[in-house]
Amino acid sequence: MRFTLLLLATLGTHVWVHGQNRFILEADTPRIRLGEQFDLHLRLFLAPGASTRSVQFPVFGDSLDNGGALVVKKNAIDTLRTTAGSEAPTLLQQKFTITSFDSGFHQVGPFKALVDGETITSNAIQFELLTFEVDTTLAIKDVKDIAAVEYTLIDWLRDNRWVLLVLAGLCLTAFAAMRLFKKKKTHAIAIATPKVAGDVQALLALDELYSQKRWLVVSRKVYFSELTDVIRHYIEFRFEILAMEQTSAELLASLAYTDLEESQRAALRQLLEKADLVKFAKGQTEESECITALEMGRRFVESTRIQKTEPNAE
Repeated sequence: MRFTLLLLATLGTHVWVHGQNRFILEADTPRIRLGEQFDLHLRLFLAPGASTRSVQFPVFGDSLDNGGALVVKKNAIDTLRTTAGSEAPTLLQQKFTITSFDSGFHQVGPFKALVDGETITSNAIQFELLTFEVDTTLAIKDVKDIAAVEYTLIDWLRDNRWVLLVLAGLCLTAFAAMRLFKKKKTHAIAIATPKVAGDVQALLALDELYSQKRWLVVSRKVYFSELTDVIRHYIEFRFEILAMEQTSAELLASLAYTDLEESQRAALRQLLEKADLVKFAKGQTEESECITALEMGRRFVESTRIQKTEPNAE
């Protein structure tokens, strides 16, 4: 900590002596492995007399470049003085937590900031993403299936506790209503309120995705998120499982205790694996694959929906 303060004081004194602003980009490490993270610091030293109100700091989205440096966390801009005294230079700094999934070298920066209408350009840095060594002498193997985990009754009760509480509340409400109606000796006529069933809502939502060709309008990551959200909402309606709060592996494990057939579970697993590959591993997909995934979701809903039987006419 003392070393960091001493370094900032030294840099701040250098800015004050020369009477100019400086924009510095620094990284904690020059290389990381796949999935690791590191901190990146943007420091803008303002010469004495410069107002922080006239500063325009660069604004970043999900990445600091073309996608090689992904932003995991972005802190607010801090303002402090590097040394004591009113004539000391002011430091504006912002810290980013960065990760990457593309192997090789990546350049970040240079970035530009505005101070009193003057453009200040930072330095650029490079970092390297190291991948795991692959033994090319071994045979190529298929991707392993989703590993099955033990799912006990306690796990099911924990995952569905809110459903059980709602059912218990409904039972208590029904019991109290029956007691009240019995005491008053009245007969109530139940009027059913028409509602759109969950399977109908899911099919309508899938039709909307297809008619709008959402895979061409938004990114493939957003498209697969919208597609799987439709399927997860339908699963919550059909099987009373908190699908929106579970990972793909947890959801498939929960469905093992339902009347879902193995072929239907396998089709759902294939759809979820494809979506996870696009959303989390930046997998590339063609337009035909997007349409195929939507059709898989439609077939899953149509094959698992509760079939209503019409009464025989006499």
